[in-house]
Amino acid sequence: MHADDLEELIGRRLRSLPEPLAPPTLWPRVRAAVEEHLARPWYRRTWRDWPLALRAASLALAAGALVGWPLAGSAGLWSAAPGLVRNIGASVGGGAGALVTAVDALRHALIEPLAVYVVAFALVTGTAAAALVIALKQALTLGGFSRS
Repeated sequence: MHADDLEELIGRRLRSLPEPLAPPTLWPRVRAAVEEHLARPWYRRTWRDWPLALRAASLALAAGALVGWPLAGSAGLWSAAPGLVRNIGASVGGGAGALVTAVDALRHALIEPLAVYVVAFALVTGTAAAALVIALKQALTLGGFSRS
């Protein structure tokens, strides 16, 4: 039997099967789940359901945390944080100030030199992943790959 004949035979058999029926309790359960989801406040939903302005603000904060703070110079938050924590640590004890000094030295030695490379790697891999998702979506929703 040739592959095209087998495909046609299987297609006829599948088309002759009756349509599957959903259980009668499915629609009320789905409807109740959707209504429960919509009744939740925005902050209890997934990030994609947040208002657009809040999603944009959260992206800006994340981008600032990833890019801006490690690369900010003497006026940046990273530079101000050790002094603030040292002041707090002075009232708690000398151990906190030593810890802050050690963390600050690690930041200067490890995080700042690698931050640009990590961000560049994340942008490249994120772009490649987005291109792959778009290609797969088009292949699946537009009828798959064409035969040639």
